[in-house]
Amino acid sequence: MFSLANAAIIDKERVSIDLKDDGTADFEINIEYPEEIENSDYFIRAQVSNVIVKGGSGKILDCEIEEMDIGTSIICRNIKEKSVTYKFIAYNLIQKGKKMNIFSHQFSITDVKKVLEIMVKIPMGTALVEEERLEFSGLKPFYPENGIEGSDGRRIFIKWIFENPKLGENINVIIVYEQIVSLEYNIIFYALLIIFFATIFVFIFFWRYRNKAKSILPILTESEREVMKIVLNSKNVIDQRKIVKETGFSKSKVSRILKNLEERGIIKREKIGRSTKVKFVFGKKKSEEVG
Repeated sequence: MFSLANAAIIDKERVSIDLKDDGTADFEINIEYPEEIENSDYFIRAQVSNVIVKGGSGKILDCEIEEMDIGTSIICRNIKEKSVTYKFIAYNLIQKGKKMNIFSHQFSITDVKKVLEIMVKIPMGTALVEEERLEFSGLKPFYPENGIEGSDGRRIFIKWIFENPKLGENINVIIVYEQIVSLEYNIIFYALLIIFFATIFVFIFFWRYRNKAKSILPILTESEREVMKIVLNSKNVIDQRKIVKETGFSKSKVSRILKNLEERGIIKREKIGRSTKVKFVFGKKKSEEVG
């Protein structure tokens, strides 16, 4: 089936396909033209949904979507753009087996293209099936065999680059992959990752907090420093009587020092029953001083 657009020459067409665990595939096709065009269209041999088409200007294009017996045609008219990006979800392109999954899709060359670039990402926790295991099936881990296998650190992808593909030619892309890590493992992995980053965040927060606390020591008198070191070493909350005991200062001297520090916003005293709790509050917001 040939293009319904004005047979414009395409400089470069990039097709990115993101395979999902549920058997769907997210497509993103970016088409670059050598000059501004009036009409653009894209045909796929599959049922699709959630179609969004954008011009190079960033404008969302109002396009016609026509479901046909053998696929779906997306037609955009009077667009006046130099590039167009099609996004949609495609169905029934993945054949799911007990152990292996097969993605297959045929790309029909209906426009003159200088470069066609296709990249397919398989789901996280999956890998290509080893060629030895496919020996009697006639399949390869991926086809065409001139594809380049790579990874983004989390997922495996296969990339093909075709220069000046022939008009009317069909390019059949096939990938055979299997689950190597369970979905439950993925959930655990992400949970551990969140805990790890949360721990790092808490560590940095308290490290900066302690540094801020220590930064005030040089501006204090010797007696004030002794009191503040005891407060900081006690996780920033301490009974006033313990400060008297550990410093060896009189009750009146400790009370006077604490009053001075409180007036400068460094500590806060709170009466609880017969005891007085001393809290370090320097650099804290009011809401953090509560409790």
